[in-house]
Amino acid sequence: MKKNISDMEAFIRLWAGFSMLGVGIARDSSSMTILGSGKIAEGLFKYCPVKHLFQVTTKHKEIFAEKKEDITETIKETVNDTVEEGLGAF
Repeated sequence: MKKNISDMEAFIRLWAGFSMLGVGIARDSSSMTILGSGKIAEGLFKYCPVKHLFQVTTKHKEIFAEKKEDITETIKETVNDTVEEGLGAF
Protein backbone atom coordinates (compact mmCIF):
# COMPACT_ATOMS: atom_id res chain seq x y z
CA MET A 1 0.00 0.00 0.00
CA LYS A 2 1.67 3.19 -1.21
CA LYS A 3 1.18 6.34 0.86
CA ASN A 4 -0.82 8.97 -1.01
CA ILE A 5 -1.47 11.73 1.55
CA SER A 6 0.95 14.19 3.09
CA ASP A 7 1.95 14.42 6.74
CA MET A 8 -0.20 17.52 7.27
CA GLU A 9 -3.25 15.90 5.70
CA ALA A 10 -2.66 12.78 7.81
CA PHE A 11 -2.61 14.95 10.95
CA ILE A 12 -5.86 16.64 9.90
CA ARG A 13 -7.49 13.27 9.23
CA LEU A 14 -6.40 11.99 12.64
CA TRP A 15 -7.74 15.09 14.37
CA ALA A 16 -11.05 14.91 12.47
CA GLY A 17 -11.28 11.16 13.03
CA PHE A 18 -10.85 11.38 16.78
CA SER A 19 -13.39 14.23 16.89
CA MET A 20 -15.90 12.18 14.89
CA LEU A 21 -15.22 9.12 17.01
CA GLY A 22 -15.83 11.11 20.20
CA VAL A 23 -19.08 12.57 18.88
CA GLY A 24 -20.17 9.14 17.69
CA ILE A 25 -19.56 7.59 21.09
CA ALA A 26 -21.18 10.49 22.97
CA ARG A 27 -24.32 10.42 20.82
CA ASP A 28 -24.38 6.64 20.45
CA SER A 29 -24.15 7.02 16.66
CA SER A 30 -22.67 3.94 15.01
CA SER A 31 -22.32 5.64 11.61
CA MET A 32 -20.33 8.57 13.06
CA THR A 33 -18.16 6.13 15.03
CA ILE A 34 -17.43 4.09 11.88
CA LEU A 35 -16.64 7.21 9.83
CA GLY A 36 -14.34 8.50 12.56
CA SER A 37 -12.56 5.16 12.76
CA GLY A 38 -12.04 5.23 8.99
CA LYS A 39 -10.50 8.70 9.13
CA ILE A 40 -8.19 7.60 11.96
CA ALA A 41 -7.05 4.62 9.88
CA GLU A 42 -6.42 6.89 6.86
CA GLY A 43 -4.37 9.23 9.02
CA LEU A 44 -2.33 6.42 10.59
CA PHE A 45 -1.51 4.68 7.31
CA LYS A 46 -1.31 7.89 5.23
CA TYR A 47 -3.43 6.18 2.60
CA CYS A 48 -6.80 7.21 1.21
CA PRO A 49 -8.62 4.64 -0.94
CA VAL A 50 -10.73 7.34 -2.65
CA LYS A 51 -7.63 9.26 -3.70
CA HIS A 52 -6.14 6.00 -4.92
CA LEU A 53 -9.29 5.33 -6.95
CA PHE A 54 -9.00 8.71 -8.70
CA GLN A 55 -5.16 8.54 -8.79
CA VAL A 56 -4.74 11.74 -6.77
CA THR A 57 -1.89 12.43 -4.36
CA THR A 58 -0.96 15.22 -1.99
CA LYS A 59 2.61 14.07 -1.52
CA HIS A 60 3.98 16.72 -3.90
CA LYS A 61 7.32 17.16 -2.12
CA GLU A 62 8.22 13.51 -2.55
CA ILE A 63 7.16 13.52 -6.21
CA PHE A 64 9.14 16.71 -6.84
CA ALA A 65 12.24 15.17 -5.21
CA GLU A 66 12.01 12.14 -7.52
CA LYS A 67 11.55 14.35 -10.60
CA LYS A 68 14.40 16.60 -9.46
CA GLU A 69 16.75 13.61 -9.26
CA ASP A 70 15.74 12.51 -12.77
CA ILE A 71 16.22 16.01 -14.19
CA THR A 72 19.57 16.43 -12.42
CA GLU A 73 20.81 13.12 -13.82
CA THR A 74 19.70 14.10 -17.34
CA ILE A 75 21.48 17.45 -17.08
CA LYS A 76 24.69 15.79 -15.85
CA GLU A 77 24.62 13.33 -18.74
CA THR A 78 24.01 16.10 -21.27
CA VAL A 79 26.83 18.25 -19.87
CA ASN A 80 29.24 15.29 -19.84
CA ASP A 81 28.36 14.39 -23.43
CA THR A 82 28.79 18.02 -24.54
CA VAL A 83 32.15 18.33 -22.76
CA GLU A 84 33.38 15.07 -24.29
CA GLU A 85 32.32 16.19 -27.77
CA GLY A 86 33.91 19.60 -27.27
CA LEU A 87 37.20 18.14 -26.05
CA GLY A 88 37.26 15.71 -28.94
CA ALA A 89 37.36 18.63 -31.36
CA PHE A 90 40.78 19.73 -30.02
